[in-house]
Parts: sequence; C-alpha cells; structure tokens
Amino acid sequence: SRRDDLISLGYFLIYLVNGIPPFFFNREGESSQEILRQQKLSMTPEQICENHSCKFFLPFMKEVYSYKFTEKPNYNKLMFYL
Repeated sequence: SRRDDLISLGYFLIYLVNGIPPFFFNREGESSQEILRQQKLSMTPEQICENHSCKFFLPFMKEVYSYKFTEKPNYNKLMFYL
C-alpha cells in the first residue's frame, strides 16, 4: 500500500541520518526477519524517532502512521514535513 511505502521511506531516511534504525537488532545483537517484523509493528513513531538526530522526522512518521491501509496520503503535507 502507499502507507507501507511511505513508512519504508521514513525508515530509509532515518537510516541515512542515524545509521542503523532502533529496531534492527534484538537484545542479543542478532537480526532476524521475525524479530524485525515484531519490533517494527510494536514501535510508535516516537520510539522510532527517539534519537536526537531523527527528531525532525517525527511529524512525517506520525502522519504516515495515521493513514489507514487504503487511504490516499496527503503528499503536499508530507513534503512539507520533509
């Protein structure tokens, strides 16, 4: 969906600024697809953007997370946030 694509874009932008996103490693420092999936689904935009260098992505991530699966995004508003 467009929502999922925008969430992925947000993760990518955070990765470019911050390096590894907060959900990338589990507690033992190992990565696995199931653990990543669970962590991504359980994190809020505030937790994803908790690093100081990523705080300016918080409005974008909040807006994207607020969309429903089939909802058309307000691209002008999202561009403003970036």
